[in-house]
Amino acid sequence: MAAVQEKIDTMSLKGAFQGITLSRYETGDLVVDVSFFNGLRSQLLITASGEVVKQMPAEEQNSKVTEETGAIDGSVDKQAYSIGDVLPNGWVAGPVSPTTGKPMAIEPVSGALEGYQTWYKGEEHAKTLRGQGYASARQPDENELNVLYNEVVKAGHNQNAQFNTSCFVSYGQYWSSKTKPYNPKSARTQYFDNGDEYGGFKGEASALVRCVSDAPDITLV
Repeated sequence: MAAVQEKIDTMSLKGAFQGITLSRYETGDLVVDVSFFNGLRSQLLITASGEVVKQMPAEEQNSKVTEETGAIDGSVDKQAYSIGDVLPNGWVAGPVSPTTGKPMAIEPVSGALEGYQTWYKGEEHAKTLRGQGYASARQPDENELNVLYNEVVKAGHNQNAQFNTSCFVSYGQYWSSKTKPYNPKSARTQYFDNGDEYGGFKGEASALVRCVSDAPDITLV
């Protein structure tokens, strides 16, 4: 096992890990499946002698594991999260996206753009997050924004996400990624004090920005 550990270290698997699954065959070969919070996965096939012989795509690994007779499943149980929990990478567990069908991770308020921004600034910010490894980072579309309001704010899970719910001067209106029909210069917005949907001109700094990213490897309670 020491030889195996040495080989894993030399592969330099770096990042914010969501989970690691180990599967060993009767032959002694070991499959190491590492999942990251940014949606990426890395699979290694390591022989009984500790030699890394192949980097395997997820589909191929799953096929081999299920077809192998007598394979031993050494899976590490994944931690389940409730909506509003802080994830190991600092993002916040969000509800399932009605658009992608995957759980969302919510950008922490500490890393979000402060104050009212233009829609274009929000798109630039999402692009920056993708460059930092959050491959699916985006401004939520109007359906995702509504789910965030209902299942995070309205449901009482806003302690860590800290969406702005003020109805006074610093009102909590958030941009969505959705352009308004028949008006490419405007985008959908939503107020997080009462859930009302509205819209604004993309070039005006009139709403807040909070990005989300797919988190397919987390399990929601």
